Amino acid sequence: MKNGFYLLVVLVLSSCSNMGSCDRFNIDSYELMTGLDVPKVTHVNCFEDERYRTTAFSLDNDNLADSERYGNIEGYYNYFNFSSAQVAFTNDQSVGVDLSTMDSVLYRSGESKNHYWRAAVVPSSSLLVLEAERKDEE
Repeated sequence: MKNGFYLLVVLVLSSCSNMGSCDRFNIDSYELMTGLDVPKVTHVNCFEDERYRTTAFSLDNDNLADSERYGNIEGYYNYFNFSSAQVAFTNDQSVGVDLSTMDSVLYRSGESKNHYWRAAVVPSSSLLVLEAERKDEE
């Protein structure tokens, strides 16, 4: 009986550690790193390895429309100064998105103490893609 309990605990903990990258803390860490607001989302798809974390968020258009700050997706990307200057993503296809084939994508990029980051908004589909790349330790 004890062995079965320990096996169950190990299985639950290992599956939780593999699922953690799409939770609310993922959104919070992106917001702190980039200074961007991730508004209410309807769907999230994530990829993470030892160097990159890439996440595609489907933004809730109804929530954006009700927002006094943004009003709509155009208000969102204008508020955060996204531009058409293209930024290369490494793992966008790992989250089911190929930004290189999409029209009217708007971008931002920057860096924090420990990461380089890239952001893209696809207004036609209310999609926000964020990617963080860990800096090499010096």
